[in-house]
Amino acid sequence: MMISFLYMYMFWMRRDHFDSNKLGDLSRAVLAYTRSYGLDTLCASDDPLSFDNTICGSVITVSEQVLLARIIAYLYDRDGFCCFFGCGGYFADYINSTPQRRQRFWLRSRAVFFLPSIDVGYNRGAESEVKDAATLDVYFELIALHQEINSYSHAAAKHAETMELRLQRWLEAIYREHAMLFCHVADQTYHAECTLMTFVTATFFYAMKIYLYRARISSFGVGPIPSELQDALNSLVSAAYYATKTGSVQLLERFQWSLFIAGLEITDPVHQEWVGNNISDPAIKKVFDHVQDIRNQPPGGITMKKIRSLVGEDFLVL
Repeated sequence: MMISFLYMYMFWMRRDHFDSNKLGDLSRAVLAYTRSYGLDTLCASDDPLSFDNTICGSVITVSEQVLLARIIAYLYDRDGFCCFFGCGGYFADYINSTPQRRQRFWLRSRAVFFLPSIDVGYNRGAESEVKDAATLDVYFELIALHQEINSYSHAAAKHAETMELRLQRWLEAIYREHAMLFCHVADQTYHAECTLMTFVTATFFYAMKIYLYRARISSFGVGPIPSELQDALNSLVSAAYYATKTGSVQLLERFQWSLFIAGLEITDPVHQEWVGNNISDPAIKKVFDHVQDIRNQPPGGITMKKIRSLVGEDFLVL
């Protein structure tokens, strides 16, 4: 059933627009099913790297636990992604409500690389994920932070005040703890050592800095902006450029989202055209094109609230 939910997300996210009602219903359905059967606890043991089948009372095997954990991680990722556009987010909020459980099922999903290949069907296609293991841990942490910023963006003013500083410190901690990753992306002499996911993760991080700044009443593309934010935008565009030169990014939703954020903030037409040409996701592309039409009208700029209202109304206001 969980795989069926994942296919439903893939279907609704590959259309030319986000259907807020369908995605909202899907998010609620995934949450209800997960809670009814305790699926998140089945693959979130206290020892996520244990290979003992008895940790869940032999209800499911270790390989099944790993598979379930990976499916939950994918569903969590997609639901949080849709939440940015005002669609769903109920399942992602539930997962974020218990950070320790979230981390345990993530580690369980990674345990596939410690199991005998015969147990999990390990193949050569997974080698790149092994190489990117540390980078993917950063990437997953950014996904968790992204959903927290979504919640901050939607929150009432009083609640938002208590969230902003915590989110800012979280971003700073990620940069500090993984400084080598960002230094390698910024220095071309290290690019031969960087994988596609290294560039994608850096792009995602810098987009998050901009999103946090613009998450509430501040309008994208309206200056003046702090020098730190301008630096983040420059770094985002640079990392995105090298990502497109390194490998295929058409199906990486978080990278496509990062380009979307860059396109909202960029004001010079050359870089704006490059960003627009590299957004290949049909739903994001449709939102981006409509937003650009609005930004080209006085007074320019657009808020997150306006973007979500456009998605919710399927652009009927235009």
